[in-house]
Amino acid sequence: MPPNARQLELKDTVGGHRGAETGSSRYSATIRHGDLLARLTVASRHPFDRLLIVQALDEGLTILTSDRAFEPYRVPVVWA
Repeated sequence: MPPNARQLELKDTVGGHRGAETGSSRYSATIRHGDLLARLTVASRHPFDRLLIVQALDEGLTILTSDRAFEPYRVPVVWA
């Protein structure tokens, strides 16, 4: 790092994650997910939906949604 560069210290502004209590987990976007995004067909133009799709495909997750934009993808969905 250049001598005049400063590092930002990021803190969780939302609060503590309660995954153990709710049965949920955090999933970070990885470089692999970015690579998968580049190869994903563009049925959905929503970047967050596309990220959820590649994470679900890569991590073996199921998406809970009522949004029919997920239908064209081969991702497990529980329709709400």
